[in-house]
Amino acid sequence: MENKIILDFIIPKRPVSHQAKDSKHKDEWKQYVYGCAFREWKGIPKPNTFYKFLIVYLCSELPPDINNVIKPIEDTLIGLVYPDDSKVLDIVGYMRYINQGVTLNNLPEKLQKAIYNGIESVYVQISEIGSLDLEI
Repeated sequence: MENKIILDFIIPKRPVSHQAKDSKHKDEWKQYVYGCAFREWKGIPKPNTFYKFLIVYLCSELPPDINNVIKPIEDTLIGLVYPDDSKVLDIVGYMRYINQGVTLNNLPEKLQKAIYNGIESVYVQISEIGSLDLEI
């Protein structure tokens, strides 16, 4: 059974690292992420559902560590998309430089547009996990 995509959206801005020192800056980033997700979200958190969290970070020079980009975004979606991040069983993160060629075939439309626009941004996709089979 395939995973069902329940939300995808673009954050058209350079992400803030989980390890950033300025908590005000991190809070502003989380509010911005929440706004981007809220505009696209049409559902309610389901307590008995498990999720896959996927991001694609389109970066410029000297990007933050991809692992530190994932956590603030994942945490921001608690209560909006899923009831708790313990419901996120699968996490997939990609980082690609904007100035390098990226093949657009088979990519989600929103991600294609972000690549075409050529600005530093993050694509987020949340799916309900239909089965616990591993896709490696």
